[in-house]
Amino acid sequence: RNAQLESLVSVGQSEASTVQTTQADLADCDGTLVHLNSESARGLDPVADARFPDVKMESGCIRLRSTVEVYQWEEKEHKETKKDSVGGGETTTTTYTYSKVWSERAIDSSSFRRSSEHRNTLHVNGLDPGMREVINSTVKYGVAYWLPEEMVQQLNNFEDAAKLVGNKLKYGSKYTFKRDSGDWYLCPERKGEPKIGDCRAKIQYVLDGPASILALQTKDDLHEGGHKFA
Repeated sequence: RNAQLESLVSVGQSEASTVQTTQADLADCDGTLVHLNSESARGLDPVADARFPDVKMESGCIRLRSTVEVYQWEEKEHKETKKDSVGGGETTTTTYTYSKVWSERAIDSSSFRRSSEHRNTLHVNGLDPGMREVINSTVKYGVAYWLPEEMVQQLNNFEDAAKLVGNKLKYGSKYTFKRDSGDWYLCPERKGEPKIGDCRAKIQYVLDGPASILALQTKDDLHEGGHKFA
């Protein structure tokens, strides 16, 4: 599949017009396939994480992502069918095993076969696990180009947002996540193994940066003298 994609891109580049964003005749390229690689994509609007509102940037951020995981019990079902020694029938035996895992979803332990011994809790009340993302609603390329959301989603050079967040991450007024030796923030902070219900969060972003574009150029009626891509 990668080879096919590279082949399609190569063909597209050979058939596209290479455009400089500062040239005066950009309107002449509307309705044609263009190739641009001389500018940076820039996020112009503020972005803020919904769960961690202190994590925000006024501009310069194209995509902002937070991932929250909870340390949980996980149940797995195992079935084994054997032929009966007498009668020619079969007997299926079901067993259950339990392991501790970091999970992006809250696992309901009340349905476990051995729920009393494997009860899941959540240390940070009200915090939903999973991945959440904010995409900048206004992303510009060069002087005259505005990127649609589906193109912004292709800008995926995510990096750790430690420079933005620092060593602590607050959730509400009660909880503070502290950064570990990697790129996770832990709540509560522990030495050694985590405990059931512990939470961890990771913050990543895509900042303004160089981008190469191969797309159909069209007129952007929302911005005077602007162009967009289809």
